Amino acid sequence: MSYQEFIREAQSPHFWMGFIPAVLMAGSGFAALFRNLSHLRLIADTPASLIRSAAQGYVELQGTTRMMEGEPIIAPLSGQRCVWYRFTVEEKTEGKGEWRVIERGLSEAIFHIADSTGRCIVDPDGAEVIPSSHHQWSGNTRRPGALPRPGGFWDQLAGSGAYRYTESVIAEGVPIYIIGFLKGLASADPGTTDDAIRQLIRRWKQDQPALRHRFDTNRDGVISPAEWEVALAVAEKEVMLNWHAAPAEAELNLIRKPDDGRLFLLSTVPELELIRRHRQRALMGAGLFLLVGTVAAWALYLRYFPPA
Repeated sequence: MSYQEFIREAQSPHFWMGFIPAVLMAGSGFAALFRNLSHLRLIADTPASLIRSAAQGYVELQGTTRMMEGEPIIAPLSGQRCVWYRFTVEEKTEGKGEWRVIERGLSEAIFHIADSTGRCIVDPDGAEVIPSSHHQWSGNTRRPGALPRPGGFWDQLAGSGAYRYTESVIAEGVPIYIIGFLKGLASADPGTTDDAIRQLIRRWKQDQPALRHRFDTNRDGVISPAEWEVALAVAEKEVMLNWHAAPAEAELNLIRKPDDGRLFLLSTVPELELIRRHRQRALMGAGLFLLVGTVAAWALYLRYFPPA
C-alpha cells in the first residue's frame, strides 16, 4: 500500500491521532524558531556597556559576580556559597518507584556585578538563568548538606537513595553576562528605595534562625508586627548606608527584569557562545517546522483533495 493510499484509506480517528501531534510538533518548532531569533537579535543588537557609563534603560553588562554585604547566600542542598541558586528535592514513591517533587526553591536575593569601572546591584527575580554549575544526585536524607564525594564507595553510595536532588548555582567570583533593564539608584527615590528594602528583607527571610535571633526580642519564636516594623527600619538604614558608602565617582545602579517583557538573562556562558547556541536552536526549530509541517500539510491535502 502506497503512502497516498494509506492516508486516504485510514480511518478518521487514526488519521487525526497522527495529524494532531504532527501539527503540535510543527508548532513547537515554529515557537522555538521565533523565540531563539528574538533572543538572538536582542543579544547581538544590544551594545555592551561599562557599568559607570551605562545609560538607564535596556542594557547589556559583563562583569564578575560579587556577594552583597551581610548574610552570605548559601545553596540549600550543597552548602556552597553563591550569589544565586535553584533547587529541587524529589522523593521516590512506593510501588511504581516514580519521583515526586516534595520541595523546590529559588534564590531571590540581590547581588553585585562588578567590572573595571564600578558595580551594579542585580535583582534576579524573573530572570532566565544559565548557571555556572548544575548537579543532580541521590541520597537517603531530605537535605544532603553537601555535594557527593567522587570516586569508589562514596560515588556508589550517592548514586542511589530515596531522595533525588537537583541544584543549579551561580558561584561567587565568576564571569557573568547580563541583559536587562538598568535603573539608577543614586537619587534614592522612594520606588528604588522600597525595591532595595524588599530585596534585603527577602534575603534575611532565607535564614530564619538568624532573622529571629536578630529581631525576635521577646523570644517567642515569632516575628510580631511591631518587630517587623523594627526590621523594616533597620533594613532601610542599611540600604541607605550601603548607598552612601559607595564610591562617589561610581553611581550605583540596579539591573532587573524589564516591565515590557523583553529578555532578562543572567548567563555564565559568554556572549559569543550564547549567539551560537540561539542560532543553532533557531535552525533546528526551522528544520522541525518545515519538515513536520510539510508532511502534515501534504497528508491533509491527500486526505481531502486527492489527485485525480
